[in-house]
Amino acid sequence: CSAFPTDLDVLRYSLSNPPEIPAGTLSAEEIKFSGGKKYSVFSGPGEHYLRGGNGKAAVSTNDWIQVFGKENGWIMIQYDITSDHMRIGWINESALPKNANVKNADFSKTIMHTAIQCNMTDDPLFSMNTILVVPADSETIWLATMGDWAFVEWNGSSQPVRGFLKANCLRRMSSNQAKAAAMDILLATNPTVEQQPVT
Repeated sequence: CSAFPTDLDVLRYSLSNPPEIPAGTLSAEEIKFSGGKKYSVFSGPGEHYLRGGNGKAAVSTNDWIQVFGKENGWIMIQYDITSDHMRIGWINESALPKNANVKNADFSKTIMHTAIQCNMTDDPLFSMNTILVVPADSETIWLATMGDWAFVEWNGSSQPVRGFLKANCLRRMSSNQAKAAAMDILLATNPTVEQQPVT
């Protein structure tokens, strides 16, 4: 039994390895950070964003960390909490080792609306645990794609938050916008149609 790992971080590493990132616009590389440190993790690039884990989300540099890119002095990372529960979030760029060369995050920033009530997660590849619920017809900013998931920003909560929604949960227009657009098309193609006065 002397060969069995006694250090918790060594044991966790043996149980969990960095996952492959599904096809999409996000890609990540594993970077070796200086060990023995811990950093606060936020859902977006700044301390004003929601912090997961009931406000206590943090990453240890003793385990693997994947890095997706950087934005405004912050880096987007993925790390493991347990062998079947990961988290994607942001830590300060100052945590990077001096020789690390991390690309800028290249986000599309397309305005979309939720077609239905949608669950947001910060772990789209494993547990898919819900961090909050985004109501139907909520405006979001679609930033990137990972497999069947859309990485979005939502500002409808008490704090801005970034996370993952199922891509099929989103559409380009809200239902009110869609109805107004349909009426505009109807009026343009059939001038005899009259809008009913609001009573």
